Formats: sequence, C-alpha cells, structure tokens
Amino acid sequence: MDKTKKKEILEVRNLLEEHIVTSASLNATSEDLSYIETCLFKRNNYSDIMRENTEADMTFHIAIATATHNSLLINIYKYVSQYFNEFIAEHITTHKDQQESIDLLHTELFHAIKDKNSMKAKEKITQIINL
Repeated sequence: MDKTKKKEILEVRNLLEEHIVTSASLNATSEDLSYIETCLFKRNNYSDIMRENTEADMTFHIAIATATHNSLLINIYKYVSQYFNEFIAEHITTHKDQQESIDLLHTELFHAIKDKNSMKAKEKITQIINL
C-alpha cells in the first residue's frame, strides 16, 4: 500500500472513529455493550489466520459504530471499512510483537465506552489508529 493511500485511510478513519466512539459512549445500550464485549473477546483471542484477525477487528469496530444508533453513520462506516481491511491486515502483520498492548488498548476503549467516558474513548481510538 503506498504512502498516499495510507495517509488518506488514516485521515478518514480518524475522522469517523473519533465521532463514532463519542456517539457510542453516549448512546450505547446494555445490549450494545454486551455485543461489543463479545466482539472484543473474539478480537482479543485472535487466530493465526490473518483474514480471521482482520474480520474480528472490523466486527468489533462495526459493533461500536452500531451502538451509535445512527443508521446513516453505521452504513457509511460499513461501506468505508472495506478500505480499512487492507490497512488493518498490514498493521496486524507489522505489529505482531505489540499485539498484547494493542489488545489492551481495545479493552480500554470498550471500558471507556461502557463508562460513557467519551474523552477517554477518543484518546484510546486515536492511540489504536496511530500505532
């Protein structure tokens, strides 16, 4: 993936993810949180198969987007997330040695959303994206 494409993906992902985690922090129901936690468990208990890792990560992030309860935002995120897949797969491959800390950041993101702490959720998603 060339540098221009990576920069564009990061720009759009930062924009969307920050808004999504803020909105999810405010709007997530107990059912949403339960589903996000299930997705987090699957995401953090990754397999050795890259496709499965990438899908588990995207499922977690889509679950957070769904917790916004904004159907247009959810559809935009689902559409745009197909562009994130290649970037995420590359990121997982190049940062295998940091997987535990990446898993911890995702866990902290979940807890920030659960605690309705939108500032901390924005901080955690920024750390995740900018690793």
